[in-house]
Amino acid sequence: VSMSYVESFSKKNVALRIMNHAFSLNVQQLDITCRFIYYSCSFKENPGIPSSLSGSQTLKHLTLSWFSGADYLILTSTREFSSLTTLHLYDITLYDGFLSMCPNLEILTLHRCRMTGSKVLSICHPRLSNLTLENEDLRAVTVNVVTPQLKILTISKCFGGYQISAPELASLIIKGHCPCMFSTDGFHSLENAQLSLHYLGLPNSSDASTIVCLLQEFHNVKLLSLSMEIIQ
Repeated sequence: VSMSYVESFSKKNVALRIMNHAFSLNVQQLDITCRFIYYSCSFKENPGIPSSLSGSQTLKHLTLSWFSGADYLILTSTREFSSLTTLHLYDITLYDGFLSMCPNLEILTLHRCRMTGSKVLSICHPRLSNLTLENEDLRAVTVNVVTPQLKILTISKCFGGYQISAPELASLIIKGHCPCMFSTDGFHSLENAQLSLHYLGLPNSSDASTIVCLLQEFHNVKLLSLSMEIIQ
């Protein structure tokens, strides 16, 4: 099932009712996009809109997008998505613990997502194997990843620092801004690494130190790709 809802901001409650009904359907794949149109350029940001999902025993693949310039959707759930293996979220705020409601999750994409009341985006999951993080936000966020079975990690356009605990990681791709901090428990299984980084201003000694420390973690890498800006 694929749904796309485009409406004025005043109809956001209608969108939430439609969205919640969609989760009650007995489907395996669900794609929902909510996009709101503003008829005035003068509006102030509203507080987050909480949405508690009812959970699903059949849903395997979920894509949820919430495009709004004046508010954000806060996602939580009181019941498990026991069959969910693939989750793509765009412009969503998560309650801490939401991912624990998806015990069999394997593939996760977070685009411009955050955690409620925190500048730390924590991704902790025992079965996750493929993780993609995209930000495109100038506000620095610390990303904390604890994923014992993670194989593929892609980080794109994220400001801030990363703390990664992924002992089985085999592929690492970082694109965009140079991280202000990068710490790991060691990449002993890493085989493929791709770094395509650029700087907002002139590179400094701190940037160089971060990159050197990161490169020193690549003990067993078989394929290493570096952008020309890093080499310079």
